[in-house]
Amino acid sequence: MSDPAIEAARRAWAVRGDESGEVTRLSVDAAREALAPIRDLHRPFATNDPRSPHDVVCNHCLGPKVWPCATARLAYTTEELGHE
Repeated sequence: MSDPAIEAARRAWAVRGDESGEVTRLSVDAAREALAPIRDLHRPFATNDPRSPHDVVCNHCLGPKVWPCATARLAYTTEELGHE
């Protein structure tokens, strides 16, 4: 599983000089809160448009950006993206 909130919390601990990799629940929750506005923008959108080459696109990027867009890959877990 790839979880961007956990990875961000690990990087934050490493910046502080703690290489143990111990991530607290508070750190993960803080990272999730930081990602929330990005997740609100970059979410799946069903086009329901027969002219569209993709059934699901990014709500923010729209157009030819198939879901998940590059930004969504940084903000969602692999499970949420369906890449288990």
